[in-house]
Amino acid sequence: MEKLPFFIHGNLDHRSGGRGQCGDGTPVTPEPVEGGPFRLSDFMAERAREILSGDSELPTPEEALSLAFEALSSVEIATDTIFQGESPFDQLRSYGRWLHQTHGVRQFLLCASMKRIKMVRKTMGKIY
Repeated sequence: MEKLPFFIHGNLDHRSGGRGQCGDGTPVTPEPVEGGPFRLSDFMAERAREILSGDSELPTPEEALSLAFEALSSVEIATDTIFQGESPFDQLRSYGRWLHQTHGVRQFLLCASMKRIKMVRKTMGKIY
C-alpha cells in the first residue's frame, strides 16, 4: 500500500492577544494571515475536502521534506542536525521532533493510500 504524507503548512495563525508574546511569554512577530480556517479541526476538514474532491494533491514524502527544508532555509536556520535519518519519512519525523523540542510545536504528518483516495474520488463523482 502506498502511503504519502499530508503536510500542514501555510496559513496557521498564532494569536498573541495583541501583547506580542505567546501565553508562555515567548515573543511572536505579528504577521497578517489571510482568511481561511484557523482552528486545527477546520484546517484538517478543509484540507481533506480539497484532497478528496481532487482540487489538491498530497505531497510525496520528498516534496514535504523539501517544503520543510525551504522553510528553515528561508529564515537561515542550519538544517544539518535537524533532518536526520535515511528515508525522507524518517527525516520528516526528525524535523517534527526538532519542532516540538525547540518551539513546542507538534507536527501532524498524516498518511493516506493514493489508491483509496482515487476510489473515493470516483465514488464522489458518481454521487455529484
